[in-house]
Amino acid sequence: NIFSISVTKSGNQFLLPSTRDTHIADSMKFPRATKKSRIVNAAKRARLLLLAIIVSATISSARGGFLQDSQSEYLANFDSIVSASYAVIDDPSVAPAEILSVCQGSQGPAPTEEVVVHPNNGGSVIGAAFAQTKCGSNSVCVVPSGVKLLMDNDLNVGALVVKGAVEWTDVTQGGTPHRYLCAGYVAVEENGSFSMSLQEDGMGWVYIKDNGAEHPMLRTRAFGTAGSGSDNPTVDIDGREMKRTWTLLSQPLNVGDMTMKVMHDPARMGWRVGDRIGIATTKSGSGVKGQTFRVIGLTENGLQLDQASIDDHGADFLPGNDFPILQSAEVVNLSRNI
Repeated sequence: NIFSISVTKSGNQFLLPSTRDTHIADSMKFPRATKKSRIVNAAKRARLLLLAIIVSATISSARGGFLQDSQSEYLANFDSIVSASYAVIDDPSVAPAEILSVCQGSQGPAPTEEVVVHPNNGGSVIGAAFAQTKCGSNSVCVVPSGVKLLMDNDLNVGALVVKGAVEWTDVTQGGTPHRYLCAGYVAVEENGSFSMSLQEDGMGWVYIKDNGAEHPMLRTRAFGTAGSGSDNPTVDIDGREMKRTWTLLSQPLNVGDMTMKVMHDPARMGWRVGDRIGIATTKSGSGVKGQTFRVIGLTENGLQLDQASIDDHGADFLPGNDFPILQSAEVVNLSRNI
């Protein structure tokens, strides 16, 4: 019954107690004691009962999510969950409409033809445009061993199997703001490699479309490696580096404010104009929500926001025994360029 909530930015997990632990007050055994000690023990029991209530309430609140055996409840609420979620592919301020029209528009039927792409004139390197002419949008496109595919153009195929190499870098991006790869699945097999590293301004999109393509090991709508025995397929993906992905408010952010002061210099953290950021609430209660913004300007230890804050967010620095106590709202950078 122990379950976890994953934090997408850092990958950390916070474990909440098992429901078995919520009844600790009922299971505690208290020995006979004098009247005075019974009063003390009663106070202890009261504190334990309060703790049990708090823990129980925490778990009840957490059940706004879903446990492993809550499949039917999850499926029944799936549409509302999706509608309340953010997906960058659906954000017209970021994603070009062409990606959806091209990739979603070529979702079926399932590809049946397999095309192995060999370079002309006995070479070992092919470009994405060359692969597109050979494979089309409804075939399983295979990059054979000893061949490198450069993602120097958009590529839309039924599925992609990599036994050689795929290279996608700032050089192959060529300064293009958006470049995409669309496929029903991307499977790196044998000793193949898929290497993607974009550190500049361009965005790279890997769109796994719903066209019925099915890999024998990875199945449908997958992106990963599939090897056996001595095979060593690899996938390496590195997006834009940030020195820090989160920080804290250095001053309160109040209702109506459009400038946010933070503890670290945004430019030195690697944050940029156009980034999407989120701020956590500092109010209690499960009904209180955070807020997201777009950064429209950077100042020294400050961010100019595209909209006004709709709530008050605290930034309190209190004296402690050895170190100051920080009670300040967390601010996280939610933007990724892959």
